[in-house]
Amino acid sequence: MIERSNKNIQAQKVLDWREYLSIMDNQQFFSLMHLYIGEVKTPYNKQNLIEQLSSFIRKEENQNLIFNLLSENDILILSAIHFIPNITQEKLSSFFSGTFNFATLYEILLNLEERLLIFKKFDADHKTNYYKINPLLEKKLLSILNISNLLQTPETKDSSTIIENTNKFQLTPLFLASIYSLINLNPDLCKLDGTFKKKIENSICNIFPSIADSKFLIQIITSLKNLSLVIQNDNYLEINHERWKSFSNLTFTEQYIYLAISHNAKLTQNDLQKKAILLSTIIDNISESGFTKNTLYKCAYLINEKLSNDNFSFTTSSRLSSILNRETNQTSKSFTDDVSSIINDAINFGILIHFSQDINNEPIYKVSKNFCDLQTSFNSEKVLTIDSGFNVSILPEINLSSVLEIINFMELKRFDTILQMEITKKSCIKSFDLKETPETICAKLEKYCNHQLPQNLIISIEDWYENYLSAQIYHGYVLKVSEAKKILIENNPEIAPHIKTILAPGIYLLDFTDSEQAQNVIEKSQLDFIGNVRNTQNQISLLPFQKFSCVKNLFELIQNQENPNLQIKNELIQELKNHLSTMELTKEQYEDLLNRINRKIVITKTQLRKETVKVEKIEAFGMDFSGKIHVIENAISSKSFIEISYEANNLPEGKQVILGTPISLSKDINDTYVEILVEPEKTQKTLSLASALSVKKIRGAILNG
Repeated sequence: MIERSNKNIQAQKVLDWREYLSIMDNQQFFSLMHLYIGEVKTPYNKQNLIEQLSSFIRKEENQNLIFNLLSENDILILSAIHFIPNITQEKLSSFFSGTFNFATLYEILLNLEERLLIFKKFDADHKTNYYKINPLLEKKLLSILNISNLLQTPETKDSSTIIENTNKFQLTPLFLASIYSLINLNPDLCKLDGTFKKKIENSICNIFPSIADSKFLIQIITSLKNLSLVIQNDNYLEINHERWKSFSNLTFTEQYIYLAISHNAKLTQNDLQKKAILLSTIIDNISESGFTKNTLYKCAYLINEKLSNDNFSFTTSSRLSSILNRETNQTSKSFTDDVSSIINDAINFGILIHFSQDINNEPIYKVSKNFCDLQTSFNSEKVLTIDSGFNVSILPEINLSSVLEIINFMELKRFDTILQMEITKKSCIKSFDLKETPETICAKLEKYCNHQLPQNLIISIEDWYENYLSAQIYHGYVLKVSEAKKILIENNPEIAPHIKTILAPGIYLLDFTDSEQAQNVIEKSQLDFIGNVRNTQNQISLLPFQKFSCVKNLFELIQNQENPNLQIKNELIQELKNHLSTMELTKEQYEDLLNRINRKIVITKTQLRKETVKVEKIEAFGMDFSGKIHVIENAISSKSFIEISYEANNLPEGKQVILGTPISLSKDINDTYVEILVEPEKTQKTLSLASALSVKKIRGAILNG
């Protein structure tokens, strides 16, 4: 069944290619036939001619010649067309904006069309052209169409030169726990603008001696706020304990990535998940030799295209057009900004490190070894020691979920390789507010301590708890019932677990976090004598953190791919040139046929026929003013592109070479001007011909002049 389906797909591809040939205008069609199969005799049948051309391409010797004439740039473009679905000229221009200018890309695409390697397929409404690989050559080309062509490993200046990451500090479970503790015991540590208050700023260096700049801590706190792990309430911060529990159940890799992508914005659950998957997949597909930023952007684009084909997309379907910021629509720019932000945050958070330079002095990034090492689990339990002064030392071999069990009744003193805490009256009172008791505190300490607890510590915690119970101030939900209803409340399985304390007979303080939770519990209790919560306010409850995984081995990299033989290519071109030199030709015929050899649209000697030459002036230089006008007039009539070059001091808007479609010519006493629709910006400009160094007509279609 699969084999039959593949045959149907291949048959459709061949039909699409035949349709592309059949809808060409006659001039293009017959120019193509003259070039590849010779003189066309009348009467003729288009379908028969298409079949003859197909036979020419199917011949193994011709396929080998076409294959061996491929250049590095040809393979690059063909790989993009093969791997990126529904690729248009605009998408190619965007994807290769850091590699080719628009004019160069346009010339390569036209040349690949002339050489029968690619063709255009219209969409259903005939408004958009998609590039496709010629199905008759596809099987031969598959050996070199490798995704690694598009994600090229950069050539380094000096492989022995390693650039140290400027931010040597790495996130760890203990570090996150130290931030948690810092905020929990100092809720007013930040100003409204997010920076530290002076009293905290002065102590940061002592608490975090490994961090030279407190800005990194502010970045982390910003991420915590954007993830709702920390809530900003007016001028103080509040730990969201339930949210931290959900967060701590993630793998450390997931925690790290969520923090990195949340630095710049508070995201919806859906966008948070998609950004996390995108960054995770980028990380998993970076080669050991690293990528430049430009290649990282290309990687993100290819991942998004691949995932969108699998019914997952980081962006909506209207935002898939470009990873690089060369598109005119705002949605494309938005995706570019998003990806740029993701990559920059991965660098700032130490997930990606700058370790070398390529030959163009562009930084090369690879995944930090520390990040890879931290993906291992933290399973050790006996990780803390307590001295007689209640000072606690916690070793790194502990996960976030475990350290959060014990951090609430300790006060942060210092974080370096290990976490140094202290059990104090203040920290224990904070934990009592979270329903801790001397029994639960001691049980948790015994679980992780590698020796018996000091007896004076146990006594002190009990004393602090007794003092805590002597006076309490409450903020919460109060349930008041009559004497007759008390027994129903205290025995109800839904309400009883939420009774924090009995303030007086029939008056209960409940531990509901919000009115929505209170109303839900009341409904589940099935006690119909309890009405709605007074002054109920609807609040948005947060969904728990979602686990995610990167798309492993998204790109199947072919290591031993076949490469076109450069020596064969040079020998073939030289052989054709030698044969050309023996032919009786005019200067114009010789130059035209030589140009075809150089463009690699001639692969056999039989194609070198002087009767196929159409002499036309396509380029004019310098003082050849009438020649420039002639070239542009011809381009206007054939609707072809032109390329106009200028000296540095005459550059319109900083461009030395302008490419576009000429619309009209206008003259005054001193000059002639061409109105041109500039590509790829699609903007209309008026340019001087007198100051132009050269004017060149670009072939607008296959052999179209």
